[in-house]
Amino acid sequence: MNTEQINESLFQSFENQLADCAALTLIHDPSDIRKPYSKSLENIGKVLDLKSNVINGYSTYNIVGVVERDKSVHLLSHRSYSNRDNNFLSRKTIKALELGKDLDPKSQSVYESGDYFNKKSISKEEIKKISKKIKSKNPSVKITHVLDREFDDDDYFNMIHEQQDQFVIRLKK
Repeated sequence: MNTEQINESLFQSFENQLADCAALTLIHDPSDIRKPYSKSLENIGKVLDLKSNVINGYSTYNIVGVVERDKSVHLLSHRSYSNRDNNFLSRKTIKALELGKDLDPKSQSVYESGDYFNKKSISKEEIKKISKKIKSKNPSVKITHVLDREFDDDDYFNMIHEQQDQFVIRLKK
């Protein structure tokens, strides 16, 4: 079973909650799966442990829905990824490529193909996708996105506003 099939199954099990749902809070949670003792897993990346040490692991992006009516909690979406994947480009690398300062042929090729991802592109894609899916089942539902301080930039503010959703984002400064 692939990620899309799992997410579709998660959403289908939630759909019946949407029929008479007036308000829904979506909690967005990027988390790490820590694998400190694993050495040879496919595309094992680097993440931080709880003491901010760099260790082996994978990153995830999860969306949990809380139905206002009964306070029920539902996992709606999960996506795992690795910063060691061939198509992963950090925001720093993308900025360097845009300024012509990163001359790594592999990075340039992936960037030019447009087939790259990072935490920001994944989170934006998942926010849009889940909001659209929910509204396709209940166009009048009021959605409030709850995000942590790493999401405090105009790209997120504008994107969520364009979807006619609301948001609460903890700010860094």
